[in-house]
Amino acid sequence: MKIFVDLTCLARTMTGVENYTFNLFKTVVETDQANKYCLLFRKKVHPFFRTLAKHQPECYLSLFKSQFLTEQIFIPLFLLVRKFDAHVFPCFPPGLLTRSSNLFTICYDATMWLYPDTTSLKNRLYFKPLTERALRKAQKIFTISESSKRDISHVFAFLANRIVNIGAALPDGFTPVQEKEAHSANADLGIKEPYLLSVGSLEPRTNILFALRALEPVLKEKNIRLVLVGRNAWGTDEISHEIMNLSLDRYVLRTGFVSKKQLQFLYSKAEIFIFPSLYEGFGFPIVEAFSCGCPVISSNTSSIPEVAGNAALLIDPHNGAQLRDAVLSLLANQSRREELRLRGYKQVMKFNWADCAARLLEQVNRSR
Repeated sequence: MKIFVDLTCLARTMTGVENYTFNLFKTVVETDQANKYCLLFRKKVHPFFRTLAKHQPECYLSLFKSQFLTEQIFIPLFLLVRKFDAHVFPCFPPGLLTRSSNLFTICYDATMWLYPDTTSLKNRLYFKPLTERALRKAQKIFTISESSKRDISHVFAFLANRIVNIGAALPDGFTPVQEKEAHSANADLGIKEPYLLSVGSLEPRTNILFALRALEPVLKEKNIRLVLVGRNAWGTDEISHEIMNLSLDRYVLRTGFVSKKQLQFLYSKAEIFIFPSLYEGFGFPIVEAFSCGCPVISSNTSSIPEVAGNAALLIDPHNGAQLRDAVLSLLANQSRREELRLRGYKQVMKFNWADCAARLLEQVNRSR
């Protein structure tokens, strides 16, 4: 088969969805000996695929730097000229003019339908209708956890038999780092130990306001800091105001987006990783923290119990007392933190990209 894959999302900052797309199709192209691939990029071809001489996928660049113009104009014209047996859209839904009789798409979760108030206006007005159109046209809808499969099936009951959980895994390169190296790197970022860590975009879904309010007395009484890692999003201003209102300026440090290596350092030296998200399709920061030996406290909602297993403390993301008590309990109990570290190492081994790639290819190959 000749398979077209839209990898234009790799032009953006590499966060959860972008990392998933890269790792999945890196594995697909490396392992699939039967099919031929045409990969579309925006701005530049990702260096990994440029040097993949063994399998030699065809790599093309959009004529537009704009994502909007790429998906609405370039891709429809490109697919009109070039003929493929299957079209895979792993990140952005295809544009309105895109025609495909053998379409595959990935829907990571049901946030836009179940929690619309936690999504941006752009998502509600632009991505939501395009995604719904893609789901209706798709031969198969891939998702990344059983929880997401149930939620998407609940919203689109008539599409339930087309939804396939292909799973997810740990992004490449997340391993524990040397203590001295991590200590030095964190000092360069202006981070003083001890600290708690939270990773995720600063938006309502990640529930940072809840964490600030719940942990305010802990941070002050224990003189411990909370490090917030993640890109500024549409909840950033509200978070800034709450930090001022709670007089947490000296206790909360926002790093913005950091490199993968810096993130490993931060996970490796944190006392506890705090992830009180309201809803996750998978929750990649949880497995990142596990792989770096960081004890995890997270929510008991959506896919998180499925991903965390028995390797994390799970709390109600609306109950501040539960989060406070869990943090105080772990801070006071080093042996419990060590137990969670060991469980985390075991839990992360359950997820691998080869399985994800095999599940995707099984469905695509059936469509011949």
